[in-house]
Amino acid sequence: MKTVEKSSSLVLILSLVVLLICMKSCHGHSHVRRVLLNNQTDSYAVIFDAGSRVYVFRFSHNLDLLPIDNSLQVYDKIKPELSAYANDPKAAAKSSEPLLLKAESVVPIKLQPDTPVELGVALNYLLRTLGKGYKNTAATIDLGGGSVQMAFALSKENAEKAPLNFDGNIGDYRPI
Repeated sequence: MKTVEKSSSLVLILSLVVLLICMKSCHGHSHVRRVLLNNQTDSYAVIFDAGSRVYVFRFSHNLDLLPIDNSLQVYDKIKPELSAYANDPKAAAKSSEPLLLKAESVVPIKLQPDTPVELGVALNYLLRTLGKGYKNTAATIDLGGGSVQMAFALSKENAEKAPLNFDGNIGDYRPI
């Protein structure tokens, strides 16, 4: 039973990480598209894949993919992968920090506030639901190894109601 509780705690903590990232960086896909298309300088996008990999892309003002150094993307992954922290939810959340730091080191500081950070972008791209509002997007759930990652869009109102801190106990939310 303790394994189920720990797995549930991990799912909840990861959900909160996803929520906080979305609250900070996703003002809606229409906002992102407006920023990218109206900006006469380069733009960046950050994509997290299952919590253990990050990709950073650079685009021109008309959305042509541009190289970053000698590659069309910056890629990094963490070892051990997120599934290694099934019994330690706090360490699981902390393990993503190197990926965030990598993304921050690539995206110029002045462009970071307008850089989209996406988690469920591939599925919604394939379903043609990007930019159609949170009610029309699909949630993604990645079940692999000993971990579960979920990414989903929220209304602004629900995002504002989300807890700011979670200590790992199911149902025990406390603001910071």
